[in-house]
Parts: sequence; structure tokens; C-alpha cells
Amino acid sequence: MAEKTSKRKRRKPVNKKQEQPDRQKLIETIDLVKSIEKIEWGGGKPTGEKTEDGKDIIQWPYPIYPEGLFESLYTLGSDHDYIKNMEDIKDKDISTMSLEEIRTFLTHIARGERFCDGLLAGYVENGLLVKALERILELYDSQAEDQKLLK
Repeated sequence: MAEKTSKRKRRKPVNKKQEQPDRQKLIETIDLVKSIEKIEWGGGKPTGEKTEDGKDIIQWPYPIYPEGLFESLYTLGSDHDYIKNMEDIKDKDISTMSLEEIRTFLTHIARGERFCDGLLAGYVENGLLVKALERILELYDSQAEDQKLLK
């Protein structure tokens, strides 16, 4: 009797798009990001434990993000081809980016934070995250105005 084997096809990752985020939630997120002057950091102190040779064990520092901040990076979903797409936008001004380019930019920050604690903190503190979120609002408001004019 032949042995049955399961042949599941691997699905290609799909860009998760949200047609339009809730405008009020987006405004609240922009206000949250604008209210942050500096990200607080934890860790970086002895844990009270010692190594075998008696040295203090020090916990690696980590950023403490306000609730909702990390989620703001997924306002437009995620771009599974962000590495390739970042090459096209790495020198581009946020004020000229399309929604797709902002999705790439936000995915870059989210994935970068996964591998480099504090990357998101840098984008918050230098103002680029709020500029990206404001650009999303600007583009959606522009689209809504264009649709009103077409009616």
C-alpha cells in the first residue's frame, strides 16, 4: 500500500493592505507620536545575578514604547518586498511619497526594530514617523476631496 504524503503548497506572502485606516484613529496616533519627546529605555543595569567567575550580569537595554506606537507602523498593512522597495525610496522625501511607498517605509521601520532595538525610537525622536503618518492623512484627505469633486 502506498504511503500517503501531504503535499501542502506554500503560499506566497501577500501584502496586507487596508483600503483606508480609520481617520480618527490615525489622528489619535499622530497626536500620540507628536506627544513623545524621548523614548524611555529599560534594562542596562545589573540583574543581581553573577556569572561563574563572579561578574555582574547586565541586562541589555531596551526601549519602552507607549501602547499603540508599534501598531502605528501597520496603519497601511505591510510590504513583504520592503527590502527591494526600500532601494527605490531610500533617498526620497516623505512629503512626496505615495501610500505604497509609505507602506514600504513603515514596514522597514517595523522589521528594523525587530532586529535592532531602538530603531523605532530614532524615527519617533527625529520626527520622520509623524511625517509619514501625516502624509497618509494628507493623501487620504486628498483622495476624499477628489472623489467629492468627481460626483
